[in-house]
Amino acid sequence: MWSKIFTFSNRNKHHINNGHYFAIEDGDIDQIIKVLNIKVIQKAKCSEAFRYLYNGENNSKKTEKTFKVIISHQVNGWVFIYSENSIFENNKKWIEQLISINKKRVNYYYFDSHIDSYEWIIADKGKLNRIFEYQMLEVFHNIGEYLTSEEKKFVEFLNTDDFIFGEDVANSIIKASCNIKKKYFDKNHQFIIGKANPIN
Repeated sequence: MWSKIFTFSNRNKHHINNGHYFAIEDGDIDQIIKVLNIKVIQKAKCSEAFRYLYNGENNSKKTEKTFKVIISHQVNGWVFIYSENSIFENNKKWIEQLISINKKRVNYYYFDSHIDSYEWIIADKGKLNRIFEYQMLEVFHNIGEYLTSEEKKFVEFLNTDDFIFGEDVANSIIKASCNIKKKYFDKNHQFIIGKANPIN
């Protein structure tokens, strides 16, 4: 029933479009680590990195303020950051920090059809072009022009009977803003794993 885009892993395969993540075009990893004040722990291969990020802890019960992140090396010209931080405003602040060091495309995505939750922030040339946050039939942010006809239809269906699947919208957003053909990380892909603090 669910689209492949939301599959976390298939043994040694880890889907690029999964969880709370950022995509930075031609990202400089050293600059990213510095501007987001990430404390680097070590390097790790793909499976180990995702086990570190998604090890079953309930982040809502954690007492420490830091949260886990992993950073990919470039894939088809993009650097990907995956984070366990689920607070939309914090992720928006990360985008604002990232566009201060990168004037190309810098995006944030979160898609989860299981809980009917979809978020994206799309920036280019140092400017925030689209901010969208939706959960369970309620739109919390809807700033900027629609990126695709599917997105427009998705928002407008809330007041009509013209239904569209969230997975179809998610695929259209990724294609419009970060169209890489590769779907999975190679099992030997090296990640940097670390911890970060919310930006005040």
